[in-house]
Amino acid sequence: MHSLKITAFSISCLFLAASCNPLSDDSESDLFNKQQEVSPYAVNLINHIFGNEGTFRGFELGEEFHIIKEKEDLEQFEETDDEYAYTFETDNDEIVDIYYSHLEGELNEVLVDIYLNTDSLTAEMASGISQFLTIRYGHPEVDSLFHWEINETDKVQMKVVKKELDHGLQVTYSREKP
Repeated sequence: MHSLKITAFSISCLFLAASCNPLSDDSESDLFNKQQEVSPYAVNLINHIFGNEGTFRGFELGEEFHIIKEKEDLEQFEETDDEYAYTFETDNDEIVDIYYSHLEGELNEVLVDIYLNTDSLTAEMASGISQFLTIRYGHPEVDSLFHWEINETDKVQMKVVKKELDHGLQVTYSREKP
């Protein structure tokens, strides 16, 4: 079922690439309120970051935490009692860091920092990830962040990071205690 949604995402991105106007980068809210072309590079990067199984990269919130270390195939750069951290770098020197955290032995949060080289790629990725998450979870709730409800206890949110040296996106999957 998820691979069908991923295929639908890829097709919709190609359709949008052919039919949408470029995104103005004057305002952070524009990153989410308008659709933008999503290049094959961005689609491939989104698919590599999120994977095509499970809630995120084949994992489910609430799953036993130790399974991440057994199955995650990215380079691990940090391990603490509460967190595993993985990273990868693209051919264009963008960096993606993924932090898996647990509560009482169960995965309860995934934080994804996506460091991108340009504001235009940040806008394109924001549009593409927003489309990807909307296909999976429906239309987002909008306040200062965009967030999607996965189910009654799980949600995912995305925000744009614009700092002097770093810019990109941050995506957080989280589980609330029932």
